[in-house]
Amino acid sequence: MDSPAADDVHWFDGFRLDAGQRLLSRDGRDIPLSPKAVEILLVLVRHRGRIVSKNQLLEAVWKNVVVEESNLYGYLHILRNTLGNDRDGKPYVETLPRRGYRFNGVVHREPPGEEGDRNGAVGAAVPAPAAPQVGRMGRLPVAVAGMVLAALVLTLGVLFFNKTEPRAEVTAPIRVLAVLPFKPVAEGAHNETFELGMADSLIGLLGNSNLIVRPVGTVRRFGSLDQDPIAAGKDLAADAVLDGTISTADGRVRITTSLWRVADGRQLWAGKFDEKFSGIFDIQDSISLRVANAVNAKLSGARRRYTQNTEAYRLYLLGNHHAQLLTPRDYAIAIQYFKQAIALDPDYPWPYIGIATADRVNVLSADAPPTERMTEGKAAAEKAVALAPELAEAHVALGMIVFFHDWDWDKAIGQLEQAYDISPNLEDTNIELAHAYSNLGRHEDAIRLSTHAGVIDPLSPRRWALHGQFLFYAGRNEESIRHLRKAIQTLPDFWLPHLFIQRPYLEMGMNKEVIAEADQATRLGSHSLENTVNKACAYANLGDTGEARTLLAELEKAKATRYVGPYLLAVVHNALGETGPTLALLEEAYRTRDWRMTFLKVDPRWNNLRSEPRFAELMRQMKFDSPVAHPGAEPVNPAGVSLPANPPLR
Repeated sequence: MDSPAADDVHWFDGFRLDAGQRLLSRDGRDIPLSPKAVEILLVLVRHRGRIVSKNQLLEAVWKNVVVEESNLYGYLHILRNTLGNDRDGKPYVETLPRRGYRFNGVVHREPPGEEGDRNGAVGAAVPAPAAPQVGRMGRLPVAVAGMVLAALVLTLGVLFFNKTEPRAEVTAPIRVLAVLPFKPVAEGAHNETFELGMADSLIGLLGNSNLIVRPVGTVRRFGSLDQDPIAAGKDLAADAVLDGTISTADGRVRITTSLWRVADGRQLWAGKFDEKFSGIFDIQDSISLRVANAVNAKLSGARRRYTQNTEAYRLYLLGNHHAQLLTPRDYAIAIQYFKQAIALDPDYPWPYIGIATADRVNVLSADAPPTERMTEGKAAAEKAVALAPELAEAHVALGMIVFFHDWDWDKAIGQLEQAYDISPNLEDTNIELAHAYSNLGRHEDAIRLSTHAGVIDPLSPRRWALHGQFLFYAGRNEESIRHLRKAIQTLPDFWLPHLFIQRPYLEMGMNKEVIAEADQATRLGSHSLENTVNKACAYANLGDTGEARTLLAELEKAKATRYVGPYLLAVVHNALGETGPTLALLEEAYRTRDWRMTFLKVDPRWNNLRSEPRFAELMRQMKFDSPVAHPGAEPVNPAGVSLPANPPLR
């Protein structure tokens, strides 16, 4: 539909339809409608009194896009329920069988009763233009997979906006909630940092309840202006969805928000806030309380507000935004923002968690120098735990650094299990504890926790990739390949599954596939040197030792400009059959605390060396005989739920 003029506003019987803002209101109260519903109403209003056919509506609203006709019928049903009848009992939106649809209201282009109508008449209705013309063939409805979800949404009406306390009249309990990224009021006013940050803050507040709340990394893809919240809820396997708009100007923040039940599209609550920016925390608290009330959830009193400094909060949001872009450059930018936030409020724990997480992930995913980054990260994580021992995320941050850098299995598992005890329905507490269990050889415990993480967040790209890794280290190569292929099919632009699938491919002798996946992971943005290492191993397996040694030489040369861990170099030498250099490099990896040594117990690439005395001594020095590293250790039971070993992929 073409962009409307800024003054394209229509009035009828107390209703105000603003085409520029895509907003319908009545007597000063906004009525929540999806953008497509407003566009359909605009077409009908602009051709009031005239019949507009089904094909004409489809062409005007979905120009050059083929959609299911049921989408149109659903939106029309919403409009009829929302508008009702005029004073004479006639429906504003009338259906004329086999002919089309007609808007029956008397429409004004100025508020009725105001002086100065542009055409010289006070409150005069504007003459109806001719109906839009379309080709003789009309439109051929074709089933489009993504639109079917939206069609299911539109079968029930939308309640009028109100700011009263919500009624919790749900027929089935709400267990899973998705908070979508907030959206700008209009195109061009986009501020992804603040829009996503508002959602992230509410996710944190509402996650401190008996609800499962989808994490921000999963919902961020549903932030487009025309995103149908119910369709997003279905994709996210959520029972309810919180959607809203946000704008900031002149030191004020203006927010409108709605809570929708996914099963039937019913609005459970709506709210509107206009406050000074300094009141942003009060708004977040108010929204979380009202949402919890609407779905009969119980918020824990343990979640406190961790800063009252709005500038520190803004800087934290900027840092979090860059950290989620997952590049070495953005990790560095994120840490600077986190440090600026700490300078303004040294007792604010979230920026410390941000530093610890960014440092760790930069080491694990991009081979950043481990000692410098992990030392800084550990100090930040320890400070976060001291400031907020009730925050599961603080214990996760500390536990993972202690695991990958200090190699203190007892302390690491203690921190991660404490995090799980605090928040068993948080994806990170499940997946990071699973990661530690997997590296220690507790494979069934790891897979069970990873499966539970999939129940919490079935769309998490990272969990999909890591679950495949856990299957691989459990020796279930074929299952790992099937799982990771499905992950690649579903998330073709995410590099991590392309990296992880190289490992079972190598074990299964699928060397050409290894080379292809290594190249693809690099094209998609992976900075991990393991791609080069796996390619070298594949060439060695294929008998092309010349190409393998060329890649090994490239790795040695790269040491002049970046960190190249001796563990990875040892992998290539082992593939070339060079036992002496391999063991020497592994011993160097131990001395320099190469984080990949945490995989020594479970990595099948060392199976040919396990009888070597020098290798056995490395295993002893790594203390893999710790009680927590034993498969028979008491496992964490994911929320008491009995789950299958391998979760279904969607």
